Amino acid sequence: MEAARGVHQLAIQRSEPLHEQLQQRATALAFAESVPMTETQMLTVAATLVAALFGLLATIVGWMGSRVIEKLDKVVEKLNDVAGELHERINGLDRRVTVVETRCTTNHPK
Repeated sequence: MEAARGVHQLAIQRSEPLHEQLQQRATALAFAESVPMTETQMLTVAATLVAALFGLLATIVGWMGSRVIEKLDKVVEKLNDVAGELHERINGLDRRVTVVETRCTTNHPK
């Protein structure tokens, strides 16, 4: 029982500095809230915030641009495939028409 009380007292003693630190920080925060910022300090904070948001915007626009370029590259590849296939089909039709014209000319001379 005495050992348990000793451990409990030790825990209380160790937590007191933590409690004091928390109180000091709370007091410092309350003091910081009660002291108004000067115009220069507010301007500095605002400029920092604007710079951070501009950097974020530039990052997002760059990321979106890279995705758009990636998609456009895929579209170009597909269009090249379609163009090649259309070229082959047109050449095939041209050959067929040429064969038919040749037969007609051979079978029915003018």
